[in-house]
Amino acid sequence: MKKMLVTLPLVLSCILGAQELTREQWDKKARQSKNDPAAMTFSTKTVLYSIASPYIPVDPAKKYRLSGKFRLVNPPAEKAGRLKFGIHTYDKNKRPIQPEHTTVINRTATELTAAAEYGQRSVTIANGKTWRIVPNFSYIAFNAKDDFSDLPNRTTVAITAVKIQPDGKAVLELKEPLHEFYAPGTKVRMQHRLAAFLYGGALNKVLSGEFQDISGEFTGEQRGFSHNAFRQGTAFIQVVVMLEGNGTLEFKDIKFEEVR
Repeated sequence: MKKMLVTLPLVLSCILGAQELTREQWDKKARQSKNDPAAMTFSTKTVLYSIASPYIPVDPAKKYRLSGKFRLVNPPAEKAGRLKFGIHTYDKNKRPIQPEHTTVINRTATELTAAAEYGQRSVTIANGKTWRIVPNFSYIAFNAKDDFSDLPNRTTVAITAVKIQPDGKAVLELKEPLHEFYAPGTKVRMQHRLAAFLYGGALNKVLSGEFQDISGEFTGEQRGFSHNAFRQGTAFIQVVVMLEGNGTLEFKDIKFEEVR
């Protein structure tokens, strides 16, 4: 079996496809460390992330490991940053798959009771009893399929309010006007926006001043939410390193590889 290996930051080498990439393909927020020529670094007082540009092909039926070495330079005494280490997901056309495209809220499948016109800012659904929304994080997805074959569903629009009617129907107020027409009877469901990236490598990991080996695995597809399963429809990923809080992060030996 061929292995896919990406090693950052000095050289990104994808054995699958025999592609070699240079460290400059980290975005410009990361730079080579003066403390360790093999490491990349960035600093923040709030939150900052860096993405490596290669689109790495994946098969969700297989298992992959994301790993690397991380440390904080002279860790601050207060509000020291925590590491988030993961991936961004893309479809076969390298279009981003966002959480609201695939994060299904169970038992919300229903249909429109009236036409939803272009430019409209509200819609009426047949059954809103299970629609418990978080404004701007809850979305309506149109043209839903019972077998979830519509995922990733990009017809999503954020919901700002829901008004349950005495007969169980519900009027959903939308954050923005509709850009398409949807006929009465169109199937819909609620989907949710959570973290933009999947932090299967590390989520809010406390770091010290010494390099630590950190890793996590990804496999399978999710319809709910999991940091360790690919979003449905994922064909490519990019590696993401984030520091949330205060500090200077150094990282090296980043790898994304297929494991048996």
